[in-house]
Amino acid sequence: MKKTILTFVLLCSITVINAQWTNTGDNTTSGKVTAKEYNFPNEYFDFSKMPRTQISPMSIKLFDDYNTYRPGGSSPDNNAYGTLLAINGRASHWENNIYFGAVSQKMYFRISKYALHTAENGVQGDYNNWRTLLDNMSDVKSSKLLKIEGNGLNYFSNGNLSVGTTTSKGRLHVNGSIYSQIGEGFKLFGDPDYFGQYKDGIIFQMEDVNATNGNTDGGFVFRGHTPTDGLSKEWMVIKTGGNVGIGTTTPDSKLDVAGVITSRSELRSKMSNPAILLDETDVPDKNWHIQVNGGDLKFYQVNDARSSWSQKMLLTSDGKLGIGTTTVPSNFKLAVAGKMISEEVTVKLQSTWPDYVFTNTYKLPTLEEVEQQISKNGHLANIPSAEEVEKNGIELGEMNKKLLEKIEELTLYTIQQQKEIKALKKQDSKLEKLEKENQELKDRLSKIEEMLSKK
Repeated sequence: MKKTILTFVLLCSITVINAQWTNTGDNTTSGKVTAKEYNFPNEYFDFSKMPRTQISPMSIKLFDDYNTYRPGGSSPDNNAYGTLLAINGRASHWENNIYFGAVSQKMYFRISKYALHTAENGVQGDYNNWRTLLDNMSDVKSSKLLKIEGNGLNYFSNGNLSVGTTTSKGRLHVNGSIYSQIGEGFKLFGDPDYFGQYKDGIIFQMEDVNATNGNTDGGFVFRGHTPTDGLSKEWMVIKTGGNVGIGTTTPDSKLDVAGVITSRSELRSKMSNPAILLDETDVPDKNWHIQVNGGDLKFYQVNDARSSWSQKMLLTSDGKLGIGTTTVPSNFKLAVAGKMISEEVTVKLQSTWPDYVFTNTYKLPTLEEVEQQISKNGHLANIPSAEEVEKNGIELGEMNKKLLEKIEELTLYTIQQQKEIKALKKQDSKLEKLEKENQELKDRLSKIEEMLSKK
């Protein structure tokens, strides 16, 4: 019954008013009420005298845009907020106040202490700060418990929340920086219960200094459950100093990978004198250090302590290769300090092979000229001397060419000698025939002389 009467009185109080009203304070004027339309400049209406249950004093007040009519003397932040509906607790100290501002489109509230107690703002008997709940303006202060500004960049749409952008590409779309104080970590997962045993998932976990997760040196850990054994394993760690470990929790360099690395493109090391170290853990002091130095690629063998370096091979920027030596002589493509064995070596010269010896235009030196060359220089023409070989070595291709030239010259000499031998043999045959004929004549002459002597 009380509820019905209160509702009726409220409706009547709002729609029909014909009385004398004071300019300030609560209006207590009584009299006849008739139906009439009113504008309410600088006025408010107090329904605290309406029938209600026996609870602490309270009031429901409707304010027009004039703050001096409010108990306490001023509106929130000393601003006028248009037509307001105030639902108050104890009028003496305004506990649990809720305001709805029609013109300024705001909803805000505040909670104060008792008159003799210290409020949240530190002043005894004062009210605490107003706390804006909903606000499409930007001209009020907020307790920062909740504030949504209607600048067009923050909104809910179809279950998606967009912050700092008018475009939503997911349930949460943030354009800008995000700060989150999440403690030790957070999880990302797909289907419900995705982090159960034998299910995939990933956990991003801070290595907090409080050691509740077993890590005390700071950093970031990526954990995950695998469908094979159902155990949570550390897939990757990022240490405080910036070292990243994949497959290992104790990286000792900027990137430490325990496993095989596959690159679909190039692997790049961009620095002064970039290098690769192949550290053999099973064999002591047998490590390889490959380094680019001055444009040349150098291969070193180093010990475990990196105190002993021995260069084993060199590949220069112009394509020269040195094995067992730190330098490659000019005009040479390969330098080997030591013995070399090969089942086959193919030498392909860019110059002419010495078949020119057999042409009609080639001038074959006479044996007398060859004899003079040997007598004068101690070696064949176009063949290096012993001193030259000792000093400069020999070029296999060029030396084979010169040796073949001499072999072909010897072949021509042999052919000439063979012709002369045949000619001599032919002459010998004629001499033998003449000698035989001469012997026959001698025999015939002896017989004639013998016959004449008998007569």
